[in-house]
Amino acid sequence: MSLPTLYYLNGRGRAEVSRIILNYAGAKFNDHRIQTYPIPEDIRNLTTFGQFPNYIDADIQLSQSIAIETYLANKYNLNGSNQIDQVKILSYALSCGDLFQAYFTSKYAGEAGMTKFRSELAPRTIKCWEKIISENGGKHTYGNTLTWADISIFNALDYIYYMKEQSILEPFPACRQFHQQILELPQLSAYFKSRPTDDKF
Repeated sequence: MSLPTLYYLNGRGRAEVSRIILNYAGAKFNDHRIQTYPIPEDIRNLTTFGQFPNYIDADIQLSQSIAIETYLANKYNLNGSNQIDQVKILSYALSCGDLFQAYFTSKYAGEAGMTKFRSELAPRTIKCWEKIISENGGKHTYGNTLTWADISIFNALDYIYYMKEQSILEPFPACRQFHQQILELPQLSAYFKSRPTDDKF
């Protein structure tokens, strides 16, 4: 049987949460990073909507990053044990999109946009995570085991470090500690150290 394959561009972007889940689970998979643009039609034709990331595992083919993450979180027991768990975890995971949307909108608005991002837009979301993490004991966002929500919020915080905007996190000690403890997890530390340093985004 062939290994599952995750198709995405040569960057973190919308595939990174799925990569982290797969590595945390110890799953063997092909991390297919598309190096050419325009994307070759034979690869694009594998997808449902002509978009990436795209994930193929046995008889299932999925596009849309949240659908892929949900599938992987369920498969590897990172999505709680009941419907209430699952919708809470989903709501936390989706909050990361607010931060990313604010970042890219601000980035393309120039320095004035980034100033607003640093002082207002990013703290608006991060202070919510700070409260969630603190009230849940500091180690997890929901429950007492690692979930998809933890990985999603870690990835958003990690992107802030990656873009050298970590000064934004100075007022949020719980978020900084949360980020560091996931960075050091034995299941993930080797993957984090192996990530390409020339990612495009």
